[in-house]
This record gives sequence, C-alpha cells and structure tokens, in this order.
Amino acid sequence: MAFVGVNRRGGTKFHWNKTALRQMIGDAAAQALQKAGLEVRRKTQRGMVGGSDKTTGRKPRATPVFREYGVKDGLKVIGAISQVARPDKVSTWSPHAWLRNDIQSDWDSSTQSVVIGPSKSPWLNQLHEFGGVERYWVAASRQHKWYRGHSIPRKFLADGRQTRDARGRFGKKLIGCYVGPIVNRKYGPNAIPIGSRMLRGRGYMEIGLQASMHKIPEQFRNVLFLNGRVR
Repeated sequence: MAFVGVNRRGGTKFHWNKTALRQMIGDAAAQALQKAGLEVRRKTQRGMVGGSDKTTGRKPRATPVFREYGVKDGLKVIGAISQVARPDKVSTWSPHAWLRNDIQSDWDSSTQSVVIGPSKSPWLNQLHEFGGVERYWVAASRQHKWYRGHSIPRKFLADGRQTRDARGRFGKKLIGCYVGPIVNRKYGPNAIPIGSRMLRGRGYMEIGLQASMHKIPEQFRNVLFLNGRVR
C-alpha cells in the first residue's frame, strides 16, 4: 500500500491496486468494495465531535485553565488545559482535525479484505476504540509569569530572593513554576509524569461500521477490519 496525499474530496488516502483487485474479485465487486470502505469512513467521521465541520472541528479554550499537579525542584507543576475531551465522543480539534481526516480505507491483498481506520498514532486510535490505560505528562517548561501570552495565576508562582529596584524599593524576584500542556505521550526530557487512568473504549469505528452496514454488500460484510481487529 503506497501512501499519497489526503484527497479533500473524500476519497481514499491510499492507492488501491485496482488491476490486481479486479483480477481477483472482478470489476463490479472491486468498485462495490471500495464504496463500502468509503461509506464506513464517512459515517465514522460524522460521528465524531465536530465531524460535520470539514475544516475546524472543536475549538480549544481561548484562555487555558491552570491546575496544579505536583512539585518538582521545589516548584509547582502546573497543567495548562485548553482542550477538554468529551466523555462520549472523539473530538476533532481545530485547526487540522487530523484524527478525523486520517480515517482511510484500503484493500489489503495479504488478507483479501478492506482495512478501515486511521493510519497515524495507532496507539491513540486503539485507545479510543477499545479503551485501556492512558498515562499523562505535563510537557513542562520553567516560566516566571507568563505562559504563551497568558498570565499565570499568582498562587502558582514561587518567590525567589529579595531584590531592590532602581528606586531602592525591596521586593522578591519571581522564580515561577513548571507549566505546560497535559499530554498523553512523553514529549522531550522535561515532560513530568502526573498519573494515569483507565479509559473505556468509545467504539467510534464500530459505530461508523454499524451505521453503514445496510449499504455494504452482503458478501463483503465479513471482510471489514477495524483498527486491526476482524469484524
């Protein structure tokens, strides 16, 4: 399977080996099988939060919410939360909505079946579909007062040594805190672990398949794979 650019018209992202496929199952069957795969893809995309919006999806908070998750080197570890996931659906965050756009279908000649699902970050797709343990980190950097143009609440900032300004007034220099977005993969050496939790599978591919089943030819209903699992 050769990867190509995303077809914005809703087509498959992969090259279908049409010649070999037609030789194997016939011209009409090959076309019907490809349409079935694309139909599951469309239904799955529409079932996501923001799935009807092809450009933006859900929008993160304009101003992040800051929460404390621990201490490192005497400084507080602060998570900047701008994306709050829905408990019942998979979110497609703007501006790229990459998970939604990455759902593709293709013919797998090795198993003689249609494969449907996202091609990027398979660990994340498996987690959304089937559930499991998700671990969290704060992708932290040391900041004194600001985080990406937003003022960090004073209660999270540690005081440093006493200083004197140009007018002779005494004060304390802010050391700050460790702050960054909460991520579910360890990014870089400064990522600080903050815990884990069990997530239930949301079955977004399963829902898309069931919504499309009435349009799938009967002879193909047993050759659909969902993220590597036979349906």
